[in-house]
Amino acid sequence: MCARDAVITVVVTGWRKLNNAACVHAALEEVEREIPPGTLKVLVHGGCLGLDKQAAAVAHERKWNTVIQVDAEWRKYGEKPAGPIRNQAMLNRHKPQYVLAFHPEPPDRCPAHSGTRDCYMRAKRRFTFAGPESGLVLRWYTGERVCM
Repeated sequence: MCARDAVITVVVTGWRKLNNAACVHAALEEVEREIPPGTLKVLVHGGCLGLDKQAAAVAHERKWNTVIQVDAEWRKYGEKPAGPIRNQAMLNRHKPQYVLAFHPEPPDRCPAHSGTRDCYMRAKRRFTFAGPESGLVLRWYTGERVCM
């Protein structure tokens, strides 16, 4: 497979109240530097206001090939389980090579009920189970720097 046929999938998860386009630009630019030229870039997000929508706009602006919104089914599953079910679906269906999480608090201080933390921890468990050979890259951005 040549680089033109390669596809990289990035799942983005973030706090609804976070508004930091510069951080999103920097994160996506970092991914772009790490992949071969000509690679098709796919961004997957949960469709929430705030960071998810902002990441989608930045991906379009950066001319990413595909942006996919995976909505939570709030009416079907209810308020508490719908978000985690959506997070797991993003990981299962799209099998990302990158998961980028954006929250003002680092993962160890982020509230346990946070959807951002839930998605990140699900990806981390998947990576731990699959091992480093899975190639999954996990990054947590506080808006100022990468925490992990």
